[in-house]
Amino acid sequence: MTFRYLFPRTNLIFREGGLENLDKETKKLGKSVLLVTGRKSMQKLGFLDKAKRYLEQEGLKVFHYGKVEPNLVLPFTIWIQRLGKNHRV
Repeated sequence: MTFRYLFPRTNLIFREGGLENLDKETKKLGKSVLLVTGRKSMQKLGFLDKAKRYLEQEGLKVFHYGKVEPNLVLPFTIWIQRLGKNHRV
């Protein structure tokens, strides 16, 4: 299955090999990236390190926040948004 969802400054790409294109797609949006993940899975599966490596190879500055809990509440999402603004992401 392949699909693409576009929203201002958001580009969700779901396809085989999508992670390998992360750097090129992200570079179109700016010079820094805020990766927001849960506490374990992305790191445990190796996706976090892979994503960071692809992004940094393209010269992007990567910030990571890895403490997202299930069932986010609005105040937390607003806090994440502010975190991104503070890092100019």
